[in-house]
Amino acid sequence: MSSSAAVAPLDDHDQQGCTPTTLQAVDLGYELGGKRILANVNATFEPRKLTALMGPSGAGKTTMLNTLAHRASGSRTGEILVNGYPKSLQKMRSLLSFMPQDDILYYAAMMRVPSRADDAPRERRLHAKKIARADALMRTLGMAHVADNVLSEVSGGQRKRASAAVEFMSDRPLLFMDEPTSGLDSATAKALVDRLSRAAHDESRTVICTIHQPSWELINKFDKVVLLAGRGGNLGGTVVFDAPPAHIPAYFESGGSPVPTGENPADHIMYVLNDEGGEKWTDVWSTSEQRAVATQQATEERARLEAKLDLESDDADDYPISYCEQYRVLFIRTLHIWVADPQQGQLVFKMIALVNVMMALLLAGIPDNLSKGNGLFFYIAAQFNLSMIPLVIIMPEERAVILREYRNGVFSATAYWLARFTLCVGNVIVMATFQTLFFYPVIGLPLTPFPSKLLRWWCLQFLYLGCVMMLGLTAGIFSQSALGGIKAVIAIQLPWMSTAGVLPPLAYVRPTVFFLRYPNLFTWATKLELTIAFTSAGGKADETLREGLGVHPGNADSCFQALAFCFIIIFFAGLFAVHRTLNRPDLTAGGLRSFAKTPAAAAAAAAQSVAASDNSYKPLAAGIDDEKGSLIVTSNPLVGALASSVGYGATDVEAPAVVRSVPIEVRSVTYRHKRAPEKIAINNVSVRFSPGSVTILMGPSGAGKTTLLKLLCGRLPAGTFTAVDGRSQPLLEGEVLVDHRTTDFSAFKKIGTLTPQDEVLTPELTVRQTLLYAAELRSPRSWSYAQKVARVNAVLVKLGLDVKAENVVGTYLKVGISGGQKKRLSIGMDLLAELPIMLVDEPTTGLDASSALNVVQTLITLASDQYRTIICTIHQPPWSMVIQFDQLVLLALGKLVFDGPPVRLPDFLRAGGSPVPSNENPADYAMVVLVADSNEKWHKLHDKRASAASAVAAEKDTEKTIGSDDEISSLLANFDSYMVSEFTQYTVLLRRFSYIFITDPEQFEAVFFPSLIVGIVVGLSFHNFGVNVYLAASILMGCVSHGMLSLNATMLNIPSERPLILREFRNGTYSVRAYWFARATVSSCVAVFLSFPLTTIWYSLVGLPLASGAILHTWLASTLNAAVFSLMGCVIGLVCKTPLASAQVADPIGNCMLVFSGAIIAKRFIKSYLMPIFYGLPINWSFSIILGACLEHKGEDGDDVLSYYSVHPGDRRFGYFVLFGMYVAWNFIGYHLASYMINGQDES
Repeated sequence: MSSSAAVAPLDDHDQQGCTPTTLQAVDLGYELGGKRILANVNATFEPRKLTALMGPSGAGKTTMLNTLAHRASGSRTGEILVNGYPKSLQKMRSLLSFMPQDDILYYAAMMRVPSRADDAPRERRLHAKKIARADALMRTLGMAHVADNVLSEVSGGQRKRASAAVEFMSDRPLLFMDEPTSGLDSATAKALVDRLSRAAHDESRTVICTIHQPSWELINKFDKVVLLAGRGGNLGGTVVFDAPPAHIPAYFESGGSPVPTGENPADHIMYVLNDEGGEKWTDVWSTSEQRAVATQQATEERARLEAKLDLESDDADDYPISYCEQYRVLFIRTLHIWVADPQQGQLVFKMIALVNVMMALLLAGIPDNLSKGNGLFFYIAAQFNLSMIPLVIIMPEERAVILREYRNGVFSATAYWLARFTLCVGNVIVMATFQTLFFYPVIGLPLTPFPSKLLRWWCLQFLYLGCVMMLGLTAGIFSQSALGGIKAVIAIQLPWMSTAGVLPPLAYVRPTVFFLRYPNLFTWATKLELTIAFTSAGGKADETLREGLGVHPGNADSCFQALAFCFIIIFFAGLFAVHRTLNRPDLTAGGLRSFAKTPAAAAAAAAQSVAASDNSYKPLAAGIDDEKGSLIVTSNPLVGALASSVGYGATDVEAPAVVRSVPIEVRSVTYRHKRAPEKIAINNVSVRFSPGSVTILMGPSGAGKTTLLKLLCGRLPAGTFTAVDGRSQPLLEGEVLVDHRTTDFSAFKKIGTLTPQDEVLTPELTVRQTLLYAAELRSPRSWSYAQKVARVNAVLVKLGLDVKAENVVGTYLKVGISGGQKKRLSIGMDLLAELPIMLVDEPTTGLDASSALNVVQTLITLASDQYRTIICTIHQPPWSMVIQFDQLVLLALGKLVFDGPPVRLPDFLRAGGSPVPSNENPADYAMVVLVADSNEKWHKLHDKRASAASAVAAEKDTEKTIGSDDEISSLLANFDSYMVSEFTQYTVLLRRFSYIFITDPEQFEAVFFPSLIVGIVVGLSFHNFGVNVYLAASILMGCVSHGMLSLNATMLNIPSERPLILREFRNGTYSVRAYWFARATVSSCVAVFLSFPLTTIWYSLVGLPLASGAILHTWLASTLNAAVFSLMGCVIGLVCKTPLASAQVADPIGNCMLVFSGAIIAKRFIKSYLMPIFYGLPINWSFSIILGACLEHKGEDGDDVLSYYSVHPGDRRFGYFVLFGMYVAWNFIGYHLASYMINGQDES
């Protein structure tokens, strides 16, 4: 379609259309960290054209999209022109919609919410029209039946379509889609590409999308294909083809690589580019006729544009809706998620209520004395945690979604901040009202004069909590992760507590830290709070206020002014933080580990001689299986001389070992998900998977493929549900048999693995380290380290990851390897486990055709050489790949519609009245037919054709394979529970956890530097205090700092790593015992590590006795206290599934650490019914040991202080006994809780 053609008419909800926009890359280059990613890229993307951006994995496709969008932070050369003019970053945001490769959405929202219905032009502001448009789009993409579902409850393919729908809702002239068809079945992918075509042709948009493994029919729906290919050395990727897809066969034939008969040209070009490299095809393209045509068209287009005025006025609006409308929509959405997500608003208010009740019970009835004043001061500190911690976790977690929308020009940074600010104000109003009506009267504070006392208290709470919540927003925006954000809370809270003028009183605050009391919310809030509480209270209240607490009520009203000033300052600081963070460019391309040689790289060098002399490392010799008409591999680099008779591996390359086969059989299985038992996920399915075969499991999105895989390995609950008639019904009906016996996942993990759909990996490790740690846990015990490294090298080469071996895995926000490379790495982890059953969920999603075929061929080789039973779910496979599988199983809406050799699929479709058209991929056509026709029709046809044959085959197979009960039951006994001993598992996990802690800046640095700050501030605040009651406060602050830093350092680790731990444990990588004690050891070591900078600094600065006994007791007691709290953090992480929930549950524990220490509120004032909490926390025992050791020889003054706090130095030995007992007890609790939580089945 010519760029000068008339704009196609739009339908009734697209009347506005888009200004036609031509995008040009002129000699475009991109470099990051000295590595050239793109070089001399020249391409023109015209309006009303749909362009496919293709190339092998790592060719630079995503980098090119980011560079065109002005989002890459590296060095860029060349020009990017829009309608012949360069555009600023801000202007590009107003022109562009960009769908990222990952499904970056609010998972707590319903499907309709992320479809950005309010990101529409002003002419379509009516809410009904927007909803109607969103519903029409969901029907087009086949999602109408899940429109009211929460995103976390739908399948991966449905989330992918929801992500695409978000960008379809905006009418930007430029539309970039990064792998929009990844993980979709053929019919759904075609519907999505048809919608893209409509966006280009009918809506006059310039559409570019990267795509992997398209069928020839699908690729021909594009107007143009731009091929990128990487080149050796540091030359960077460049364009090697830019023309309509119909020109591909002739072009590659001219280059000496004609497309074989019957092969998909789109797949063929990936094979050629991977095999021959980009250098050759760069030369071919430079002299080709297509290049000359493309160059001429680009020149003409540029001349045409230069002859015209710029079609986009720089005065045009940058956003599709007004700032007020942006603010309204963002606030409504933020409020919806805050209320709907059980881990956000619901949990936050539960914890607030819990802490308020606890504090009210503690302070009620206490006279107006020093302990009550300290308790009110602590209440200020507790509110700080409760209000700030949720936000420093939520903000980093939602950053990816906000960045996506902001960079797509959906809203301004100011509108986003104001929406977040308004939600904070709403929460503050609720919290302040609750505390005024409940906490204030319950603890017995004066109500007269009424109502001014209550009003002043409410205003105090409003200003203080508002400042704290905005501070939490600001810290969360700046933090790169929740791990880093939560550690900032302690770095702020504890120094503020030490310099607020209460502990110690203002008269005792040292000049070196006196200035810190002014930029300190605790100073102004506490002074105002104590003034309101003790003024007009009568009795000794005024004396306590002036003499005990050092507060003079005369100028208390100035605290309102100070808090209001802080409110304004923090508001604008947060606004600045939002603008700065959202405008920061992305890093693209893989991040290389900065230091010279990782332990894995050093071991790789040592293993080179082993690999060089080993005959098992022969190149793959390919041949043709005439019977199947498919490519086979006759030499496998994953087995051979390095393999062992121990485990499930081949011992000879020429004659692979054939060991005990393990068939899987599903008999009349029906399964209902526990969350929605009215919907049948698997419906009366019977199928058999034979050993030595590879099965491809296919079906439309939501057909039940992943559910069936989880059933095969026993990971779904088999409980009961209550039917409509009130009767109890089982969730699982029928039988799933592994080697003719029912099994659960505890037995299955000994003989099989499940590679998940998502890339569950450790982002801080490099590619090589990820595989090496897996090899150390999955290799036979007799192997040397060099053999394990050589085996890892073989897997790296086989999966094409050797060139990325030293790159970190990374995340969406942290530079790392590409999505396709993560997928291959995920598969590689389970390739290292030589078990007879391998289940792989979507192994080829996100891979180019060559990489996908390489993965499939590896699986086929493992099945044939090692007689494994392998089952894969795959979307959009080419027919040449499908026929290499031994068995094809088709599901539709949970029912079995085909089961047999793939070559029989065309006959099956013909028998059902839907013959496969010529040149059509039968697998793709089957998906189209299953979506369009009645599934019941195909299910009945399958039953009619297969019932008799299946019965005969099953009878013969049973006669052939079933042995005695003793023989069958001995199968699992032939496989060790784990490949290595539990002690080896423990040491490997210990090294992995320690390495991650040290190298991850969000862990080591985020703990170490706050410990320095806290130690210095606490030490200076109590410097040379002498012997009095406030010296005890210095010891308390030191112990509390140590404990809280240790608690915060560990409580988020387990929720963050939970998906990986569940994957590895359920695949039989290690035991719960090895995992728990490795994690507990690292957590305890963190507590020991923190004691050196923290305890050493504050102890020496305070001026406590330098006697060796006192120092030793201080260090030991503080470390034991911190170690117990670190284990408590691990236990909290086990119970809570998300970092936010973990932090919320841990917050009351941190508050108890302070209030039940015996220092804030003296022991004699603690209610008897609260004493179990007092004795159950380690801080009380640690505080008593240290205080007794430091003051037992300080004469009468020391005895008075010890008497005030009810501390007896003679009880020190019993205190140590209790602390050691607590450490052992929490280890015991953690281990058994880990066994329960990790052994638990998946939610359904």
